[in-house]
Amino acid sequence: MYAQHVRQLRDTLLRDLSILCAAQMAPDVDLATLFVACRPANERRPAKYVPFLQSFDLAMPKSQGQGQGRDGREIDWVQHERDLAQKVKKQFAVLELLAQLALFLPYPLPEDRNHGLDLDRDLDFDHDPETLVHVLHAARASSDMLHLVISRVPKYAPILAEYVAGYARSQLFCLYPRDETPPDYIRKALESHYNAVTRLFQLDPGDECSQQQPAHHLLEGRAILRIVQAALLIQLHANVITVYESRGLVQLDDPHDTPDAYASHEDFVAVTQARRDAREAVQALYAAGRRLPLNTRSLLKDEPVADQVSYLQTPKLRT
Repeated sequence: MYAQHVRQLRDTLLRDLSILCAAQMAPDVDLATLFVACRPANERRPAKYVPFLQSFDLAMPKSQGQGQGRDGREIDWVQHERDLAQKVKKQFAVLELLAQLALFLPYPLPEDRNHGLDLDRDLDFDHDPETLVHVLHAARASSDMLHLVISRVPKYAPILAEYVAGYARSQLFCLYPRDETPPDYIRKALESHYNAVTRLFQLDPGDECSQQQPAHHLLEGRAILRIVQAALLIQLHANVITVYESRGLVQLDDPHDTPDAYASHEDFVAVTQARRDAREAVQALYAAGRRLPLNTRSLLKDEPVADQVSYLQTPKLRT
């Protein structure tokens, strides 16, 4: 089955859903459990895409029987079919993209694995951010796959930033003390996460995103990404790591840090700049009256000043 056959599968599913809606049966479709595997091309055969299903539930929710929705109102079946078709098309578009991207892994490709596709010319990365994150999460995309996607998405979206930061944190929380450079496979994953985080800072939120999101949400996303970015750099370049699960790894103000603690002077400069960027982002967030979430604050060694002030001003209970 080739790429066009994946699209044929999509069209067949859309026709079947249309039949169900005509019969006033309301399936709740989620294609996140549909994976599209691929076999790379070689000299004798083109790339092949094979969809397979882990689980797929088309059962009609009991509350939607007899033409009624969950709130007891009559279902607009024409509109329901339109909404369902839009959802299916969005998810299939992401599934097809992930299948095509799998042909480029590991990235960069060896010279003998040229399959004729060009990442920037032949693939479309402009997808609905919510659908993109939903499918990436369900497919348990690798850090390499994440980097390929994030490095080419055209617009910033808070849900993308949240997913990238959360994925990177999960990697950071799995790391332990060491007195030598990290193994290659860990270094490669950390670099992919770092590149994905850095890419998000290069994307403009745009007027639409700024209007839809409260200012403090954008400030929080930026502060979280800056702290995660600093933690990734320290894990990548520090000669010695003494903490478990990256907890307390990042000190926003560390006047005693020296170049000797890193593999090179350039690495020291990069970490110093990352600390400064993180400190400024946290200060901007706290100046707006907001705080960091606990799962990100655990990466910090020094407690933000606003937290210290808040703690000192908290009334003590009498015993």
